[in-house]
Amino acid sequence: MSGDGAYDTRACHTAIKIKGAIALVPPREGAAFWERGHPRNLAVGCQKLYGSNKYWKERYGYHKRSLSETAMYRVKQLLGGRLSLRK
Repeated sequence: MSGDGAYDTRACHTAIKIKGAIALVPPREGAAFWERGHPRNLAVGCQKLYGSNKYWKERYGYHKRSLSETAMYRVKQLLGGRLSLRK
């Protein structure tokens, strides 16, 4: 599951884990480490070591999220008001 920093909460990480997915969520600026062995700690470590999330985003393909968002935006623009999740 890929999401922006707004999803960097314990509740979101727990919900993602319960669903059996892997969280690809960049830590918020100035984030602290969580309990030992938590997968999020790798992203926090990269942030602290390099001063930003840039290395982590490149290493784990986080940019694919924005590419998919752009693609969906284009589809919605092309289809106009005809695309809806509701009947």
